[in-house]
Amino acid sequence: MLFDIKTTPVEYAYFYGYSKASFNKNKYVCYMEKNLQHLVTLLQNIKGSSTFIVSGSEKLILPGLRIKGFGEVSFPINKNQSQSLISISKKAPFGKGSKTIYDESIRKVQEIDAASISFHNPEWIPFLERIVAKVKKGLGIDKEKSVNANLYKLLIYEPDSFFLPHKDSEKEKGMFGTLIIGLPSQHTGGELKVSFDNRTNTIDFSETINSYEMPYTAFFSDCLHEVKAVTSGYRICLVYNLVSINSTSQIKSPKFSLLQNEIAELLLASTEKFQELPKAILLGHEYTPANFSLSNLKGHDKPRAEALLNAVNQSGYHASLALVTHYQYGQLESDYYYYNYGRSKEEPEIQGTMGEIIEENSYIEHWDKNTPGLGELHLEQNHIIANLNLGEGNPTEKEEEGYTGNAGMTIEY
Repeated sequence: MLFDIKTTPVEYAYFYGYSKASFNKNKYVCYMEKNLQHLVTLLQNIKGSSTFIVSGSEKLILPGLRIKGFGEVSFPINKNQSQSLISISKKAPFGKGSKTIYDESIRKVQEIDAASISFHNPEWIPFLERIVAKVKKGLGIDKEKSVNANLYKLLIYEPDSFFLPHKDSEKEKGMFGTLIIGLPSQHTGGELKVSFDNRTNTIDFSETINSYEMPYTAFFSDCLHEVKAVTSGYRICLVYNLVSINSTSQIKSPKFSLLQNEIAELLLASTEKFQELPKAILLGHEYTPANFSLSNLKGHDKPRAEALLNAVNQSGYHASLALVTHYQYGQLESDYYYYNYGRSKEEPEIQGTMGEIIEENSYIEHWDKNTPGLGELHLEQNHIIANLNLGEGNPTEKEEEGYTGNAGMTIEY
């Protein structure tokens, strides 16, 4: 069985296993056989702060959006404005090979070309730049790469409008993805479903209409995506081409399926080892119980977690997320004379460090609420797969016990 975990004072982790055991009291060291070390290496090769799609929202600003033949658009966009926009728009086509086709059984939506659109609020440019910066970070694009968002169309989805699954074509040199910004207009339906490498995300712009925010989402061009039928109101959005500027290397979507297959094969090859003991695979960030979930994983943790979860499904194990806490109790090392005679009333009583360790253990109390857990679970050193030593570095929390007369001073990490 495979379960997944995370560490509060040290790292996030995946945990797999089913038995309980006590942690020995010797100094923790990560001992790993060759195949388990290779598992850590495979996970470290997966990079990116998200995967193939990023989404979010920004505080609503008035962009000063003007459209030729219409004038300035006021927000939120009401029914009368939406219908007036449709009256000056045209039916949106789609590409099939080298042909441009109009077929409302495949795509039913109205569009207005970028040439007819202008923005007159000077705050719109920095607003767009903030979104692009978040998109770059979310998609794992190197900071050194320059990315532009070039306006392509304004799209209007009225009731029963939709677009069946498709991929975006490269509309200009250097294009690697698409950015969509939702304009505030009351509607239901029209969810965007984006799929890549056996994973699917669903984005619903209708949820932000009452929160005075402007939603956005961005994804790589080779992602399959569709827009579900709008059931009421009007879904109106700006579509931008994401273009890499002055880059010698093409920006590509992060395809993890090959690494996932390697991880699955490694798990299958290590079945006997994994049946002997539970295993915890540590990742790279700390979390608190309050913000602990798959969607809140930081940096490279999320794609690595997703890759491992997919590999687990392939290989017949089970995975759960949890928090690993590493605890140390030992002798307090400090300057006795300084604190006994030289300390002022304003200074803390003790400011020391851990000396000889008396007790040390790793355990799990908090499990991801979306996956089954095993209650309180203690881990031995050979349960944990990682390339670090638990208990080293600065603790997340520490508590000191001062002078007690006959007994020595102690400290907890």
